[in-house]
Amino acid sequence: MTTDLESEPNALWIRSQLSGDASARLYAVVDACQAPELIDLARSKYGQPNRMLFKGKAAALEEVELFAPFFISIDPETDFLDHWITYWGENAGVLFTSSAEPVRIFRHLRKIFVVQDEGGQEHFFRFYDPRVLRVYLPTCSREELRTFFGPIQAFYLDGEEPSKLVKLGIESEDLQTVTV
Repeated sequence: MTTDLESEPNALWIRSQLSGDASARLYAVVDACQAPELIDLARSKYGQPNRMLFKGKAAALEEVELFAPFFISIDPETDFLDHWITYWGENAGVLFTSSAEPVRIFRHLRKIFVVQDEGGQEHFFRFYDPRVLRVYLPTCSREELRTFFGPIQAFYLDGEEPSKLVKLGIESEDLQTVTV
C-alpha cells in the first residue's frame, strides 16, 4: 500500500511519528562514505552513542571508519535530526524507530547486515542505502518482512525523488509505504 501525503518539513514529520508511541526511539544507520560529518557530529556535538556494524577482520581494516556503516541512537529533541535532513537526497543512510533496547537492535542490524549466499559465502548487505532498501523490501514475502524488520517498527529514508521522504513499515503483515 502506498500513500502520498502533503509535504511538511521532514524533520517535523518524523518527530510527529514518534509522538504517538512513548516507547519508540529514533535510530539511524549512517553510511560513512556518504556522510562522515553526521557520524562526527553525533559523537562530538551530541554525545550520541554510535557503533560500527563491521566486526572481526572487517573492523580491523585500515581506515574502515571511512566506509563503514554506523548505528546511532538519536535524541529527536536535539537538532541532530535537522542536520540529518540537510543530507536528504544524498543516500546518507536510513532512520528507523524501535521500542527495543539498543543492544537488541544492534544485534538485529548485524544479523541483517551480514548475509550468506547459497554457497555459504558471507557478504555485507547495504540495507542502509535507501536505493537498496526501496527496491529490496517490496520483493519480500511476509515472513521475510517479519525477519527483516525484527524489532524495528518503521524505516524513514530518501525517496527516489530527492525531496521525498519514504516511510516503510508493516501493517496487517504487508509492507506499507508512505511517501511525504
